[in-house]
Formats: sequence, C-alpha cells, structure tokens
Amino acid sequence: MVEIESGPFAVEECVGPEYETLASYGSLLLNNNLASICKANDLCNRYSIDTIEAGTTIAMAIECYENGILTKEDTGGIELTWGNSEAIVEITEKIARRKGFGMVLAEGVKKASEIIGKGAEKYAMHVKGNSICEHDPRPRPGLALKYATLSIGAYHGKGCPDMPADATAAQVIERQNMAEVVDSLCVCGSTSGGSRGRDRPVSFGLMPQMLKAVTGIDFDEEKLMEIGDRIFTMKRAYITKIGISRKDDRLPSRFMEIPRVVEGVKLLADVESLLPSYYKLRGWDKNGIPSMEKLGQLGIKPL
Repeated sequence: MVEIESGPFAVEECVGPEYETLASYGSLLLNNNLASICKANDLCNRYSIDTIEAGTTIAMAIECYENGILTKEDTGGIELTWGNSEAIVEITEKIARRKGFGMVLAEGVKKASEIIGKGAEKYAMHVKGNSICEHDPRPRPGLALKYATLSIGAYHGKGCPDMPADATAAQVIERQNMAEVVDSLCVCGSTSGGSRGRDRPVSFGLMPQMLKAVTGIDFDEEKLMEIGDRIFTMKRAYITKIGISRKDDRLPSRFMEIPRVVEGVKLLADVESLLPSYYKLRGWDKNGIPSMEKLGQLGIKPL
C-alpha cells in the first residue's frame, strides 16, 4: 500500500504499482518520478484501465510528439515529452475521463495510432491490437514466438514470461497449452505452470490430483495437455474466421530491426524463421490455419 501525503501527485492510501506498471509508466516513458507512477497507477485502477496498454499508448503519443506528428495544438496544450511526469499523469486522467486528446488515446495503442495517422502506426507497439508487455522478446526467441502466436496478441501470461532463452517451438506450444488449462481452472498463472510443471509452487503435475479431489474424475497430464491444445486450437479457428492469419503472427518491425545488445551480441526477434515448425507441430497449414485433420483429432466441429 502506498500513500503520498503532499505534492502534485498526492494520493490517499492506495495499492502500489506492480512490476509491469513500474516499467510501462516508468522506464518505458523515461519517467523516474516514482510518485507520479503511483498516481497514474491509482488513476488506472480507479477507472479500470490496463496500465500496460495505457503506458504503451502514451509512449506512442510521445514518439509522435517528438517526431512532429503531434503538436501542442493536437494534445490540448500538453507537452508530451519523455520523462514529463506532470504531462504523463495529466494525459492519463484525460484518457480515464475521455476528455480532449485523451479521447483519442483512450482507444488503445493500435486504434489511437490509426486515428492520429501520418505514420503514427510505426510507433504503435502491439501484436493483434494488444500492446507489447514489459518483457523484451529479443533475447528470448521462445517469448517472441509466444507473443506472435497468441490469439489475443502479446501478453505476459499464457505460458509464463520466464520463457527459457533457448525455448523451442515445441516448448512454446507446451507452455501455451498448459496455460489454457491453468486459466480454465481459475488457478493463478504466476504460481503454476512452468516447464512440464515442476518449477512453480503449484506445479502442473498437481493439477490432476486437484481435479480428482474436487470432481472425483481421473485425469492425467496428457489428458490435460490435450484439453489445453483443444482450447488453444478452438480460439485459433475462431480468429481465422475474422481474418487473422500468418500475416498477423508478427512483432512490430522495431523488434526485428533494432537489436538488443547482450554481452556484445546483437539480438533480434526473428519470429518468421520459427513459424513453419510451430505451425507444423500445431497441425496448422502454412498460413497458420488449423487443418481439418487437426480439428477432427481434437473433436472440434468446423465453424
């Protein structure tokens, strides 16, 4: 719990920012004012706003401002510059209340960039409309593949952010399938999952025992993995009906063009080279569409 008694960012006792918020409203915006991060977090909590999406959207707007796509006239006099704590909190409140330029940014990073136009889309960091969360995928190809292939786009859940740096397509699929089971059971994803489930307090290996205790029905890990595969594939089958395919299984170009340097090595998120093996293991065609054979194996009727 946090309380800031005085100053421009004073707040009564409220929940403090967690790690994604500290990054999205802190380092992502070059904002080192902790009080302002707490204030923005409190506003987002009170208005039911996702702090990752809000921070990413503001970052996009700041880049547009920096590159002359947006002006003070566009923003209603707010100087959207890196590290401008007052402006960051002010625009957050306008987003929450849908006032002024906040009406545009309240649409989220993808749609807001499209409304702004004039090349703003290149600064919108998202996958399938969902903003990139605060785990850099460039050092971890498996994480990049997970971001690109999730039906809801880039998300730090659904397979754990601590994806091994050398994770294969098969390991990514395994984690994604396990995540669907964990979510369906309403179990906290932060305390469960992991590799075939032994590196978390509530391992995946415990799930059959938990289900047996509650339902009296015998499950094993293989059966649960099949259920997870069915859920994931059904979601994919649905989104292909609304036009999502391989063309959408990609990260913003920035992650493939601007390297992250780790111990002198330049790392890029090369998702494209991983997709063929991922699709083959999933039973999808070259465009990322589940095959009729795969749907039949899982007992899914074509939509």
